[in-house]
Amino acid sequence: MQRAAVLIGVKKTGKLPELQDAVPGVRKMENWAGDQGFQPDLIKVITDEGGPVHAQQIIDVVEQLVDLSTIEQLLVYFAGHGVNIRRGEYWLLSNAPKDANAAVNVEGSVALARYVGIPHVVMISDACRTAAEGVQAQSVTGSLIFPNEESSAPENPVDLFFACTLGTPALEIKDPNESAGAFTAIYTEALVETLRGLHPEAIEQLIEGGKTIGVIRPGPLRDYLRGVLAARLTGRHTTAGPLNQTPDARITSRADAWLARFVDDRTARRGRKGITRRKAQVTPTETLQTVSQQLLKAALTNDVAGLKGQLVKSGQVSNMDLLVNTVGITTPTFGPTHFETHCGFKVRGQRFAAAFAVRAGTELLGSEGDIVRVDGAPRPGTSVLLTFPNGTGLALPAIPEFIGALTFEDGELSSVSYEPSDNSPRWSSYAFQEEQLRALKSVIASTARLGVFRLEGDDAPALARRMQMAKNTSPAMALYAAYAYFEQQRGNLIVEMRDYQKADLGFQFFDVALLARGLNGWNGVPRNDLLPSFPLLAQGWALLPAFRVSLPSQLAELQRCLIPSLWSIFDQRGVQILKAAIRSGALP
Repeated sequence: MQRAAVLIGVKKTGKLPELQDAVPGVRKMENWAGDQGFQPDLIKVITDEGGPVHAQQIIDVVEQLVDLSTIEQLLVYFAGHGVNIRRGEYWLLSNAPKDANAAVNVEGSVALARYVGIPHVVMISDACRTAAEGVQAQSVTGSLIFPNEESSAPENPVDLFFACTLGTPALEIKDPNESAGAFTAIYTEALVETLRGLHPEAIEQLIEGGKTIGVIRPGPLRDYLRGVLAARLTGRHTTAGPLNQTPDARITSRADAWLARFVDDRTARRGRKGITRRKAQVTPTETLQTVSQQLLKAALTNDVAGLKGQLVKSGQVSNMDLLVNTVGITTPTFGPTHFETHCGFKVRGQRFAAAFAVRAGTELLGSEGDIVRVDGAPRPGTSVLLTFPNGTGLALPAIPEFIGALTFEDGELSSVSYEPSDNSPRWSSYAFQEEQLRALKSVIASTARLGVFRLEGDDAPALARRMQMAKNTSPAMALYAAYAYFEQQRGNLIVEMRDYQKADLGFQFFDVALLARGLNGWNGVPRNDLLPSFPLLAQGWALLPAFRVSLPSQLAELQRCLIPSLWSIFDQRGVQILKAAIRSGALP
């Protein structure tokens, strides 16, 4: 198998602290690749040792490898500063954030990597996933490092390894074996050790031609690294408290894929015939992941007692508390269950300041300003601008026969759902499963907010089916499902969901159409069957360039007006852009 590697190390980015182990981490990966038999001319190293690292350098190298048409596995490794913007990952290069393009748009690059014709792409990120701070950093849009060309190649798997989970830092810690002041990137250290075969528990034994071969596969590597880091950080503290870092990964490759291979008898025989995974100590983030899966299972099986039991669990981890509290807040019903017009919006944890639409009438109701009635909404729906007392706002589709329900927590829009008005023909079907649907919607929205909603594990097929069944009574479920399917490269299910939604409701959510690759090359001409004309979930913005999607010209600056949130919600300037777009018809 011909393998290639692009290894990127950026120790200094803008005014951020210099990283000591970014470049050494690249050298460790370079030595490992050489030992694994990568051809020297297929190991491309890009670091800032001799000058700034620019996006074009990476783009050129990746394109050269893709154009060879002989690479069967491409590994892209990055060590440096990273940020999470609108739920999208960005690797910061030398001139970021002053230069908004001086970064790698990871999610967009992953979307393109699937279609470049390389059977297996692996992207490894030893970088923080914390939120960008400041207007300048939040304006980073980044660059796509894979060719963005029409391709007839089939979709291939892309595995994505993260040094940490969403919202947390990747650590460099003092190395007790080195001189004072020396720091080591703990993730890369554990990764390279494991890939070198120094941890027998991660090696799987195979017999080929009578010889014992050892391999390390992506899934077991993900699980094993969690245990390694947990063990190494046990008892480590700073003045702020205990150190924690839990790696994460999205694995879509086939079961027979491997990242390291050992043919020498000694290393291969150190492995085990059946993979034996190192038992990980429980860390705060693992507790969060465990609780999220338990909540999903309880909601999926309509185990109300089990769900309530999880909700009353006490926890010492702030994110777990946030998850449990969010589910507790968003599960109970609130507000009116119908309007005479069969259409409207309601909000809790916030109040509406105003509502604006052109193709329908809107009226602010309720003593607390928490209800908007929509009158005469045309089929299949129309965009309504909803604003709040602090000047922020968002545009949501008003869907005939549905009430849009918004939940705010601590000033952040945490959930948007749609439920049938109880005086509509859809109500009877919804009422039959209302309790379970409310619980399931709540858990999905809450786990998605914290980046731990995944369609993985034994319950994944049942959860996918349940979300599919709920499409006609809870259409917003399609948004969460589409992104989860997209991460798992289940494009056929996204297309199926899009087609069902369009047949049933007469329109498709922008995000679902985007992820189904139905908007490739769209030039922004308004479409009544597409609501709205931009991503509803913030993570969709990073994917627009990968699918060559141009928004209507009136919305070109809208992305710069986003404020941090799971949902696309905008500042005062963005509100004015949306209002003008609705008035002009650019936002149907």
